[in-house]
Amino acid sequence: MPAYTDYDQIYTNLYQGSYPKLDKELSDHFDIVVFTAVEKQPKAAALKGVPKNVVIRKFPLDDDPCQLITRKQSAELLHLAKELAYHLRNGKRVLITCAMGMNRSGLVTALTLMAATGCHGKNALETVRARRRPMDDGTRALFNPIFARFVQTQPPII
Repeated sequence: MPAYTDYDQIYTNLYQGSYPKLDKELSDHFDIVVFTAVEKQPKAAALKGVPKNVVIRKFPLDDDPCQLITRKQSAELLHLAKELAYHLRNGKRVLITCAMGMNRSGLVTALTLMAATGCHGKNALETVRARRRPMDDGTRALFNPIFARFVQTQPPII
């Protein structure tokens, strides 16, 4: 069985990718795995194959390019980004996933990068787009305009 390799390193210990295989291999590479695709939230039975030392964080998001991010979602996203940045600063390896590994994972990855480094949203957006491999048609990460605008307009996260 081939290894799960659809992820890219965006920053030290911060990775972005598509939905991973839920097996022992996760613990060989990651300490925390965040599932953002609302339609791909792992069920309890599927998580039985994941070693206990891997923290699974579910944060379901919809990838509707017409649906604005609510104030509540914004607060929750910023809280998650700060939490993940804390883990990065403590040497934990974090994988943020969604169905294709482009938009929802890109949103959370960019915000986490901002919280970890203090960079501006524009810089985080550019970094994620540069470091996450494009889709087969050349489309870069964070192509959902609502998500891209949200990241770009964020001040540094402290």
